[in-house]
Amino acid sequence: PDEPGPDPQKKLGDVNLDGKIDINDATLLQRYLAEFDDAQLTDEQIALADTDKNGRVDVRDVCEIQRYVAEMITEF
Repeated sequence: PDEPGPDPQKKLGDVNLDGKIDINDATLLQRYLAEFDDAQLTDEQIALADTDKNGRVDVRDVCEIQRYVAEMITEF
C-alpha cells in the first residue's frame, strides 16, 4: 500500500503542525529521533518531517529544517 503522505495543506518541515517552520520543529524532530517519551509523532508529522523526501526521517531532515530556519535554503 501507499505510504501516508502529508496533507497538501500542511507545509513540509512543519513537524509540530503550528503553521510555521521554525526551530521548534527541528527540536521536536531531534527529540523524536532521540526517542524522548514526550516526542511522539503521528504518521502525518513523520511525513512532514521527511524534508529531503528520501522516505526516511533522520538527522539530515533536522539539518534541512535548521538550514531553512537560518535562511540558507528557501524550500525543501
